[in-house]
Amino acid sequence: MPDARQKPRLVEVVALGGAPGSWTYEVPDALQVPVLEGRRVLVPFGTGWRTGVVVGPCPHGPEQARIRPISRLLDEGPLLLPEILALAKWAADYYAVPLGAALRPALPPNAELEQIAQPALTAAGRSALGGAETRPPLRRMLRAVDTGESRLLTAAAIRRLERDGFVRLQWETADGAAAPMVEVAVRAAGDDTAVPAHHRVRRAVWELLLERGRIPVAELRRAVPGAGEAVRSLTRQGLVRVESVPEDGGGAGQAAPAQVVPNPGQTAALERLEKALETGRAATFLLEGVTGSGKTEVYLRLIAKARAAGRGALVLVPEIALTPQLAARFRARFGPEVAVLHSGLTERGRLSEWHRVRRGAAPIVVGARSAVFAPLERPSVIVVDEEHDGSFKQESGLRYSGRDLAVVRGQLAQALVVLGSATPSLETLQNAATGRYGHLRLPERVDGRTLPEVEIIDLRGRSAAAPANAVVPSNLLSVRLLDALRETLSRGEQSIVFLNRRGHSTAVLCRDCGEVLRCESCSVAMTWHERGRRLVCHYCGARRGAPEVCAACGSVRLLFTGAGTEKLEDELARAVPGARLARLDRDSASTAQKLDRVLCRFARGEIDILVGTQMVAKGHDFPNVTLVCVLLADAALNQPDFRSAERTAQLLTQVAGRAGRGDRPGRVLVQTFAPEAPAIASVRGHDYASFARAEADERRTVGYPPFRRLCLVRVDGEREQEAERIASVLARHLRELEGPGLELLGPAPSPLARLRGRWRFQILLKAARPALVAAAAAHLQRGPRVPDAVRVIVDVDPVDML
Repeated sequence: MPDARQKPRLVEVVALGGAPGSWTYEVPDALQVPVLEGRRVLVPFGTGWRTGVVVGPCPHGPEQARIRPISRLLDEGPLLLPEILALAKWAADYYAVPLGAALRPALPPNAELEQIAQPALTAAGRSALGGAETRPPLRRMLRAVDTGESRLLTAAAIRRLERDGFVRLQWETADGAAAPMVEVAVRAAGDDTAVPAHHRVRRAVWELLLERGRIPVAELRRAVPGAGEAVRSLTRQGLVRVESVPEDGGGAGQAAPAQVVPNPGQTAALERLEKALETGRAATFLLEGVTGSGKTEVYLRLIAKARAAGRGALVLVPEIALTPQLAARFRARFGPEVAVLHSGLTERGRLSEWHRVRRGAAPIVVGARSAVFAPLERPSVIVVDEEHDGSFKQESGLRYSGRDLAVVRGQLAQALVVLGSATPSLETLQNAATGRYGHLRLPERVDGRTLPEVEIIDLRGRSAAAPANAVVPSNLLSVRLLDALRETLSRGEQSIVFLNRRGHSTAVLCRDCGEVLRCESCSVAMTWHERGRRLVCHYCGARRGAPEVCAACGSVRLLFTGAGTEKLEDELARAVPGARLARLDRDSASTAQKLDRVLCRFARGEIDILVGTQMVAKGHDFPNVTLVCVLLADAALNQPDFRSAERTAQLLTQVAGRAGRGDRPGRVLVQTFAPEAPAIASVRGHDYASFARAEADERRTVGYPPFRRLCLVRVDGEREQEAERIASVLARHLRELEGPGLELLGPAPSPLARLRGRWRFQILLKAARPALVAAAAAHLQRGPRVPDAVRVIVDVDPVDML
């Protein structure tokens, strides 16, 4: 029994889903446990109840205030590890948000349970959190048997499979003795309509399984009509097996890990990283390697070293789309020890994976930016792949950088952090140049493969006398580029054509008055999508039917101008007849399943030319791609964003790196109206380093990152005048701090002045030190009261300047 004369134990609680701030509560005698920090609790809040998280002790409670007791503990133990709680507190301070907002991404799904009734607490809490012993949800997966199991097939079964076209029996010599071997039959190039329909379906299922290794049964049924009977037949023949596995989104197959021999660059990098790992101290390294240099193999071997020592690892990737492919490679090496965490999973899948990690059943986590908060105890390796990618920045709620928080988490966990990229961000390069980060380089591709040859096609001054620069009427495809596509097709090789614009026509304008059809809620032109016969705003999602007349003058003379991937796909179909085309953008691959389907078809060689936006540029490895074509390479250079040149150079380098990753050399054609622009010229010689140095010198001169810290204050409201007035009031308040080391620009209309029906103004703070940004954010919170109709957003280290 506690001594009645002792002061009551007080703790600080952050209410989830409620008002910002924290409150002091008393811990009743019945709830005295050794560790309260990180636990969810039910607390009285106002006239009701609310779920909160204990974030620490409170030795000095508020004076002259009645301190209410915690009502109940919701969990058997802390959900949040001390390291994660410390990370959330750091993020709340640095990004100037309430601690409750920083805790949300660190908690499992449905952890808030706002204003629940006390009698329903236990059932609701257990239902939401699953409990420590919750069985993970399962789904049926189909997989092909491996080679060892296939040897168990009887001779009669092999003869039946050979007759149906599934396998081909041949003789190979092994250790001087002739032995029968079974291999996959190669589909004939001719017409196979004579083959019975049920045989064609079974062969389609078999080939898909051989490519993927493992696939959800539900997805297989969608991909191959009539697959059910084929699955039953192949199961009876012993070629496939149905399994139940945790629902974690990892549908990609697990091929047996290849025996890779590291090249000298990989070996040198691994030696330094393993030496740093053995010290057990926090350290951060930039691993800069050209595209195809084998950075992933370095990650895998380093994590294997960590696992041999009984420690865990965290791997972050910028896009959800990349997670299944990368997760498949990690599962092939580490099996069920790998968990996948990202927002594209179902709620049940995320909950299952979160608890697997929290229980220690999955010591390796692969995920998108929010996985930086994964409940992984004491990871010793943290990898941020493609660290330069802007997708690591969260643009709502807690506006954090997954890359930067990974570095902070590495410091908290005394872990080794590896930032990998072929085109590192200028911020990371500056940290490496000043010695804050170690700098490792992989200058060559694996297996001695050469980087692709890059040709810049200058589209200026086109004329009939310059056939290399001549273009078809759409101004999209030069004759030189079309010839290259046809040559590549004739050799049986594959091509990628990159255009970073969705839709068919980027604008619709009136030929008589020049009026452009704009979104009613945003300051942008609407994009015409031919497939759906509609106009779409790519910012707010507003849609309209096909336009018939100009709203301004009533003219029916409308011009569909500009081009996106839809139009490009149509023109390529006409210009390269016989080519099998597919498109990869947010419209054609709106779900992870659709994306995976297109990528699998391309990997199997069922697509000759893949047309797409930046989705085709990131992380893919297709050995038969020998040609990459880039259209409108300079389109993003004139955006009102100081990072536009850096992003252009990074994107062009990344998409060019998709070519020549197999045994055959690759080439890249870049069409542009600005061939001398440094961001474009750097791609010709694969010289991103020189571009980065020149760009850094310019940034130093004008005082932008990495030499200054930025804080963007956005003010928006439904009434333009009110939003502008509040922005001016806040700017005057912030100018009280202006002085050496802190510069204020604005207020000014945002480049995208109206978005989703709200008028936007912004103030930009440029600071010499992070502490000055924190001081400005704190000063802003103490500033004038802002009307409820106006919203103020503080974005520290902004990535989106529009």
